[in-house]
Amino acid sequence: MSHSVGHTLRLVAPLMLLLATAGCDRANKRGGSADAVPTPREAPVVEPAGGPLADVRRIADGERPDPRRAVLMDMRVDAKARTADPDEDTRRAVAASLGGGEVRILGTLEGAFTRPRAREEMHLVETGDGGRWILVVGRDEALRLPGEDIRYLLASPDIDGNGTNEVLLRLDREEDGAIRTDLRLLTFTGEQPVVVADFSDARVDACAAPSPSLRAQRIEYGRPAGNGDWPDFVVVASESECIDGRAPDLEGYLRAERPAG
Repeated sequence: MSHSVGHTLRLVAPLMLLLATAGCDRANKRGGSADAVPTPREAPVVEPAGGPLADVRRIADGERPDPRRAVLMDMRVDAKARTADPDEDTRRAVAASLGGGEVRILGTLEGAFTRPRAREEMHLVETGDGGRWILVVGRDEALRLPGEDIRYLLASPDIDGNGTNEVLLRLDREEDGAIRTDLRLLTFTGEQPVVVADFSDARVDACAAPSPSLRAQRIEYGRPAGNGDWPDFVVVASESECIDGRAPDLEGYLRAERPAG
């Protein structure tokens, strides 16, 4: 599963930017100029030679879910992110860090991404030429990562309990009339972001295809001990019927839900 998403990302030659800083609030609260943005350094995403840091397994058909597991994301709901409404200082700082020009901020997460207790913001940004970047504006450090096809910044949990937030990214692609959604979980605590886990085909919406179908995953993980170790992830896969050529809401999905074959 992890190899599928990694292969997809390499094929599309992704382009993504992260500006990670500590001790900053929104640009208009930093006490400094919104134009005082560090020059970003390249820090491409690292895929460990042995695969992602955490293990992912598909739950066996008929296996009962374990209530002790936490839910990372339930893709039976078409998970999206709220559109950001940044202040003007933040928008100007983001634009300046990308060399000026028009930018559109598509989503924002807040958290401690690079070290515990840091106050950081991460923005998904689209530039006038259609490029997409991930950016956190601050005064200490700027990182630039490859990454295209990023649709949403979905969540920023602290899964390993070490006091920093990982980032869950949503990537969409069209294939054979279906919209296929992959999820990728990254950690940013090292010199470069590292892949924690990949979830290929977390949602496959083929309701508009000649043979309509809808498949989705509920992604769970064991609750961390708080020592920085990664828990195992469990994928509970199921499928449901489309309604009048459209994907159903969660209530409709649950009425027709069955284990994925």
